Amino acid sequence: MAPATLTPNPPDAGEPLAADALVRVRDVMRLLDRAVRNRQLYPADHSVFMTARTAAKAGLAAAWGELASIALGLSDQGWLWRGTPLAPDGERGRDPLAWALYRDGVREVVLLPGFEGVELDRKSTRLNSSHVALSRMPSSA
Repeated sequence: MAPATLTPNPPDAGEPLAADALVRVRDVMRLLDRAVRNRQLYPADHSVFMTARTAAKAGLAAAWGELASIALGLSDQGWLWRGTPLAPDGERGRDPLAWALYRDGVREVVLLPGFEGVELDRKSTRLNSSHVALSRMPSSA
């Protein structure tokens, strides 16, 4: 998969933001968050994780019919798509995946068609491994 970057002002930033596209991106990110969270709680062969992973894959596959890519920014408040926060009003700071990535220094994420394949499984496993490793580190005094 070719690397991609998010620019502060993506080329389509001046175009009107389609409300249904924003809803689609919010739904996809909610499904991805649920899959990653369930991977942290359950083994990879557990039915709860497998159901969440299947839903995330289906959401991404449907999104590729409308979007060529999903370029997201990260702030201390959560995910941003084309400068618009994805968390509905009143839900700021409730996205643990966004916060974990932001805390680790990630400021942009670009999802491309095909991510829902092997990459989704790899990334959810890697995020889970990082979470477990961090939870086992002694806290600094």
